[in-house]
Amino acid sequence: RMTTPTFAMARALRCNSALRPTLANHAWRRQRRRHKLGGLFHCSATSLSTEDSPSPLPPGDTTASATSSAASSASGSSSKWISSPPPPLISDATPAWTDELWASPAERTRQIFCNRSLNMHGVKAVGFDMDYTLAQYIPETFEQLAYNLTLEKLVTVFGYPPKVADLKFDPHYMVRGLTVDKRRGNVLKMDRHKYVKIAQHGLRTLSRDERKALYDGVEQRESFDGKDFAQIDTLFSLAEAYLFMQLVEMRDGERMQQKQQRQQQRQEEEEEEGGENNKHLPEGSSPNDYSHLYRDVRAAVDLCHRDGSLKMAVAEEPSKYIYEDPSLLSLFRMLRDSGRQVFICTNSLWDYTNVVMNFLLYGRVGSDKTLDWLSEFDVVIVGSGKPAFFQSAPRPMFEVDVATGLLANTDDGSPVAQIGLDEPLPALDEYNMRADEGSEASTSSSAGPGEPSAVYQGGHFKHLNRMLNVRSGSQILYVGDHIYGDILRSKKQLGWRTMLIVPELAAEIACWEKNNEIPSELHRLRDLRDSMSDELHRVEFTLKTLEEQAANGSGAEDVSAIGSMDDLEANDETVEDLRVRAWQLRDARDAIRAEHKSRLRVYHESFHPVWGQLLKTGYQNSRMAHQISRFACLYTSHVANMRYYSPERSYRSREDYLPHEGGN
Repeated sequence: RMTTPTFAMARALRCNSALRPTLANHAWRRQRRRHKLGGLFHCSATSLSTEDSPSPLPPGDTTASATSSAASSASGSSSKWISSPPPPLISDATPAWTDELWASPAERTRQIFCNRSLNMHGVKAVGFDMDYTLAQYIPETFEQLAYNLTLEKLVTVFGYPPKVADLKFDPHYMVRGLTVDKRRGNVLKMDRHKYVKIAQHGLRTLSRDERKALYDGVEQRESFDGKDFAQIDTLFSLAEAYLFMQLVEMRDGERMQQKQQRQQQRQEEEEEEGGENNKHLPEGSSPNDYSHLYRDVRAAVDLCHRDGSLKMAVAEEPSKYIYEDPSLLSLFRMLRDSGRQVFICTNSLWDYTNVVMNFLLYGRVGSDKTLDWLSEFDVVIVGSGKPAFFQSAPRPMFEVDVATGLLANTDDGSPVAQIGLDEPLPALDEYNMRADEGSEASTSSSAGPGEPSAVYQGGHFKHLNRMLNVRSGSQILYVGDHIYGDILRSKKQLGWRTMLIVPELAAEIACWEKNNEIPSELHRLRDLRDSMSDELHRVEFTLKTLEEQAANGSGAEDVSAIGSMDDLEANDETVEDLRVRAWQLRDARDAIRAEHKSRLRVYHESFHPVWGQLLKTGYQNSRMAHQISRFACLYTSHVANMRYYSPERSYRSREDYLPHEGGN
């Protein structure tokens, strides 16, 4: 009675390896059990590790074993997030869409993916953000610079203890798509339903029970959108989020130290020792409130931008912080040759924009800078103040004198004469010339082919529409990296077509392709676990019914008393048989569950050792993936990937499926 294969397998988890092949190939006594369990769960000697951990495979099947090894190998060298350098230049291996060899790019890391169908034939203008869209920053240097400057401000301006300056930065620890719980000192990764799947307090990962007690076991769930929360939805936020986590860790360490000191009655002795290094981090409004730390970090970062220390360092040596990308020139010219207008709309001011674009397109720095790059665009808007730029409230627009950086007034975006100037500004001169020629474009301030574009600061979308002479938001495709500042507002409020740049996508795809056999094995284990659970529930229901009847004196101990349980084919089993069988199934199911959980964790850690896949949480899309699918018509790893596609292309999204339709 105690030698059925399921029980043998459960026992095999604790027996020596010599018995495993015999146990694994033991035949089932019942035909029904052979159908239900026999083909699904066996113990394979080749798939069990030296630690005797179970691997539920059919005899002789080593696929999952190899897959698990691959996952473990990948985990050992977890793919670090890497900023996306420029794509390779056009060649036979990576042809442009105009080449005879052209086809959709075979390399997935360079493809453009479509969420909402987009026919480029209806697009009259293509616009670009600059930072982390056209210009890709090198995280190991740029984020390190931002981190160091923020530490300096915290110590010198905000009065933090000198030991804060000794903190070290890991440019690969943080990822986008996370949420900062400022009050509790946690950083969260959520699925598309806003359920927290990973939570870190400081640099410590919270256990499942801790996480659920904070965010699930409450009377009213958090919205994660109020003043106590901040979204890490731009690459500029990674350094400050990591620093906040370190300060939370330091604050907790100080509290523990202070508690021990009070217990040991050493407060007076410590006060006598004094010294700067005995200073502590500032306290919040309550002992468990960390929001003041985030507020100070955020203020220090803003100060780095306002005093120019961050951008001046980049301007002095752009090659240290930015990838040069001359391939963008061919992209801009391809779009303009197709009859489309091209514009820049960036939050950076003119002086910094000029530095970045000179280096990005031509490798020019310092006194070698020119204004040649302006001839590649029809309109350039700096200091746009996105996302306010996309709102209907009017905001003043100024023309920028590119020689001096001075601002001149405009009449709702149209250039006006400046009293006291010997010569009109370039935009006014061009505007008057077109008016004299009776051109239809006299209402537009955009440049013609080969002409340098005028540069404006501020304003809002209506100014831009007049400059481009567009009447509908759907005639503009805007390309940016910030899901909120670039994509969400322009899509929801204006109806612009959008393309999101996801630099992390290239490394994500490369890791996925390296381990592409693992997901199918994980699905197999999950299906096996569910099948075991279904049968266990039926056996437990039958057993409970029999026991209740026996207790009431209305039935016998024989299962045949339950006429509705024919599908179990157990009409000759006793209650004792069912108890043993339930134990066997439960033990086997738990072994499969543990194996599945372990392999899933290893798989996700192969993408990132802390946060896993960027766009997944387990089997669910992450919150970031949900936002991309909702608001980005297109998304890709690098803006220059557009070179591989015709500017007249009609992008098609995949068909949507609901679970009942059986789609993948």
